[in-house]
Amino acid sequence: MSKIGIIFKWLFALVAFVVSIIGLVGILNLGLRTYVFTKADQNCYVQPMAAPAPAAKGIDIDQKIVCDANQTSQRQRDAALDLAMIIVGVPIAVFFYRSVRKL
Repeated sequence: MSKIGIIFKWLFALVAFVVSIIGLVGILNLGLRTYVFTKADQNCYVQPMAAPAPAAKGIDIDQKIVCDANQTSQRQRDAALDLAMIIVGVPIAVFFYRSVRKL
């Protein structure tokens, strides 16, 4: 095999390995935000459309439900992306690494 082919295989293995590492870091980040730093995901700032009623304090219960649903949806999107990077990256990295190591 030519030196260019070997370089490309090493490059593909490196890129796939980096994608896998990014996915693992994302999963670790998601776990830390979910279980350790629970306030890190609270980014729902609701401003009332009209002046609040005198007895109302804080966020309305309906707005809290919407914020929680949005937070859950974002976590699921993050987890899906990170798992996809791991599922795709690891086999590609292993394939190209093994093919270069055989030479």
